[in-house]
Amino acid sequence: MADDWPFVSIIVPVYNGSRTIDALLSSLLELDYPANRHEILIVDNKSTDGTRERVQRYPVTLLEETEIQGSDAARNRGVEAAKGEILAFTDADCVVEPTWLKRLLANHEELHWGGFSGSTRAYPSSNLIARYCAHAKVLDLSLQQKSLFQPDGMGERLCSRISVLDYRSHISSPTGLFNPPTTNVAYRRVVFEKIGYFDQKMLPTGGDFDLAWRLQTQTDWQIAIVPDAVVYHQHRENLAGFTSMYRSYGGGYAILALKYSSDSERTARQLMVGGLVIMALTIPAHLLKVLMLPVKAIGRCPDALFWSEPILGLMASFYYNYGKADVAQRWLIGESLNATLQSTCKRK
Repeated sequence: MADDWPFVSIIVPVYNGSRTIDALLSSLLELDYPANRHEILIVDNKSTDGTRERVQRYPVTLLEETEIQGSDAARNRGVEAAKGEILAFTDADCVVEPTWLKRLLANHEELHWGGFSGSTRAYPSSNLIARYCAHAKVLDLSLQQKSLFQPDGMGERLCSRISVLDYRSHISSPTGLFNPPTTNVAYRRVVFEKIGYFDQKMLPTGGDFDLAWRLQTQTDWQIAIVPDAVVYHQHRENLAGFTSMYRSYGGGYAILALKYSSDSERTARQLMVGGLVIMALTIPAHLLKVLMLPVKAIGRCPDALFWSEPILGLMASFYYNYGKADVAQRWLIGESLNATLQSTCKRK
């Protein structure tokens, strides 16, 4: 019965999303979920590309966040206006399956679940950069279950073994926490009443992780992992968006490390130097991969992704670590975090 399902507020922040917003809204309007048991809240964050006009064509609620530029501020505006007992989040560059919401909330009656996180998969694309993001498993569910501060890659492992670069020894956040992105997650309203909203003052990308960490460490609730609740993400399709995304991810990582550090000044220095070290190691490592491509191609019929992967991997690693080093350096010279975020996390 329809009344057996909780009333859900679906909250979507958007900034200059005219390229993708139609696909998202069309998919949301096709949800297999009782129409009288959910609302769709689109929060525009000072778009300049006609996004608001597109949204107004659909039977959804359009809100605006005009004071603070940032997706978490826009989400908080949606949380304030929401009527639902459960608040579900996705992004303007996503497309949801019709069964998404029902599958995501299948166990909503089990009250030990404070949050519910589904799978985010790559939206089918022939674009080379989007295909690389899919190949790299950006936003993949398996990556969300890894400890964020666990050394990953040769450069990270090297830095973790050098005491003057090992900022992880100062991180107070427990290991083993689940890291669900807001492309596909839902929380009970009481979670926000208990632990507060998204941290819009400090976090560029990473506000979603921070909220999930607070839920897992400050309450007895847990986050249910629901692999069959699927959302498709339209990955970046140009180099500017691609490098900005990885720089933003790196900046968000640094802000989280600083927030959860017991010695933030030392952590900032280690992040900055460590980021520069990894950037220096990245270039020869990926150039070697490029030189090895002809050998690996023997006996195969490689496509464009095969030849481009080392270069795109170099750019991804370089800009990710540049984002970390840049945020740390700005923090050390006393620049406000808000100013840091404006320069570090460029939006589409």
